[in-house]
Amino acid sequence: MNYILYSRAGCSLCAKAKTLLENAKLEFTEVSIEGDAALEELYQFEIPVLADANGRQIFKGVISASRMAALLATG
Repeated sequence: MNYILYSRAGCSLCAKAKTLLENAKLEFTEVSIEGDAALEELYQFEIPVLADANGRQIFKGVISASRMAALLATG
């Protein structure tokens, strides 16, 4: 499954989430909310946000290694 990671430049939580996704070898596309008014309004205080290919939010804010392990366990 491919995931979408909504993030912004300079966001330490976003960088951590990206590293966790890469270490878990999950396929994902990183989408910056910067410059997109609709995404900025939707996610400005919640990033990083991880969504599945259908747009369902899986995580927002802190994405920990234990939460990532739970995601991998459920497929």
